[in-house]
Amino acid sequence: MYKCVFVILHYLNIEETRDCIASLKKCTSVEDIVVVDNASPNGSGKALQTEFIKDQKVHIILNRENSGFAEGNNIGYRYAKQKLGANFIVCINNDTIIDDESFIEKIYTIYQNSKFDVLGPDVFNPISQVHQSPIRGHCMTEADLKFILRNLRKVQVVIYAKQFLSMLHLRSYTNQKDNLNTQKQLSPSSDVVIHGACVIYGPGYIQNENNAFVNGTFMYFEEDLLKLQCVLHDYKMLFDPQIGILHLEGKSTASSVKSNFRKDLFVLKQSKKSLKVCKLMLKRAGLINGEI
Repeated sequence: MYKCVFVILHYLNIEETRDCIASLKKCTSVEDIVVVDNASPNGSGKALQTEFIKDQKVHIILNRENSGFAEGNNIGYRYAKQKLGANFIVCINNDTIIDDESFIEKIYTIYQNSKFDVLGPDVFNPISQVHQSPIRGHCMTEADLKFILRNLRKVQVVIYAKQFLSMLHLRSYTNQKDNLNTQKQLSPSSDVVIHGACVIYGPGYIQNENNAFVNGTFMYFEEDLLKLQCVLHDYKMLFDPQIGILHLEGKSTASSVKSNFRKDLFVLKQSKKSLKVCKLMLKRAGLINGEI
């Protein structure tokens, strides 16, 4: 008999986490939910601990410091593996909702048919009407890394230009968004990079790995690093739209970094840090020939 444990990374937004927990409890076969509070400065982690103290299904872990997306999830993953004996672990953002009561049973069925190591569901944003997963049609390559690094240099210039323009009350001209494709073709695939809002780990991965995500990042590009991890160790990563979640686009980063300028600099800094880890992983996988 399988045991599936959910891991929710919480930061600041207690209502989102409450809604996420409530949706998970509607799933049949759910046994345990692990909530990892990433040292929320507003005390919401302790509030959740008090709120669910008598609920034996909900386990609240209070981090002493904000360890970022990867390590925050890893802490919950290790608890689910080592303390709760999970066969399947679902790492899910707190700004997501599962409205399918048979979600867990569908995971088991997909596993029986595919023997996946890492599984990604359809991730749908009901606000923008966009299917967000998969985020990339292939594993990151040397060419991808070079392209992203070139664009980060351009982004840095734009960030400072936007800061200057905002002083002139012209931010609206620089903050327009491109039209997003809402007609993404969804079909099962093992070649894609799945979205990090919901990642499902199977028995083989859990048996061999003590971390859900690759260490060394705080935020950004964790999905690409997970795909590289699967390539390195011959794990089967599968995207299957038979199961799906609603992603309500969290406000954790926006809440913790209030000004647009500071937020943009934060994203740039963390992206550069994550790309250094991507470079090391690409080298280990033998996917980089020269110097970057």
